[in-house]
Amino acid sequence: MTLEFASEESALTNDQVLFCIHPSGGSAHWYKALAQKLAGSCRTYGIQAAGMDPSEVPYRSIPEMANRYWEEMKRVQPTGPYRVLGWSFGGLVAHEIGQQHPDEVDAIFLLEPPTVQTGIRRRMLYYGDAYRKASEIWLEGRAANGTRRTEIETKFRRFVDSLEFMNESPGLDEWLPFGALGGIMEAAGNYMPEVSRANVTLVISDDGRSGSGESKYREGGPAQYLAFWKSLYRNDVRVVDVSGDHIDMMTRDTSIAEISRQVRMFFAGRRDQS
Repeated sequence: MTLEFASEESALTNDQVLFCIHPSGGSAHWYKALAQKLAGSCRTYGIQAAGMDPSEVPYRSIPEMANRYWEEMKRVQPTGPYRVLGWSFGGLVAHEIGQQHPDEVDAIFLLEPPTVQTGIRRRMLYYGDAYRKASEIWLEGRAANGTRRTEIETKFRRFVDSLEFMNESPGLDEWLPFGALGGIMEAAGNYMPEVSRANVTLVISDDGRSGSGESKYREGGPAQYLAFWKSLYRNDVRVVDVSGDHIDMMTRDTSIAEISRQVRMFFAGRRDQS
């Protein structure tokens, strides 16, 4: 569940660690490029969703995920302070970890997490149900033979295409983590975040700063988005802008460089204080 990315560790202390929580796709590999830019400043670990491996049981609530990931973090780093980063859906889990453990979590970096409001919840719960349906069709097809299997596979491919799944041609012969993906969406759709005492940096892309209407990640315009997240923190929310869109935050070099700069500045400041 925990992936360690390569880093230059020789001069790092035991608490110079950054934990990165998976986005809605469940994989932590999105953070590889960020980890490379942070080499020498901190050790970077990615936490992928339970259920991405067939031997694991998916979680269906964010508090459950936060509890399980906290155990993983303690296994890697037995004592604090802890620093947690989450992009997109991962920001919801990062927020929950900080809310549960404000005295042990030194910093939270939220990379444009969604606002869990009525319309966003409805969309996420829809996809949660759809992924569960995909899993049911896949299991039915795996148990079938001959013409019946072919018919179910055709039905499966059409259904998965409607979900805009990243795999271009999924079939019955490959295992896909629909259970984990459905659990993630269900967890987000049912999440009721509480106010946190943690220290937070909110990173926003051009997507988050532009437009006046709704998007996949918010209801209302940029002002409403900021107001939503600021209302969930007792301390001041530090806001950082990066160029590019939501996906660029983890794929465009200039966006990743700015995010890594913010994280490096934090760790450098903590070293200066020690």
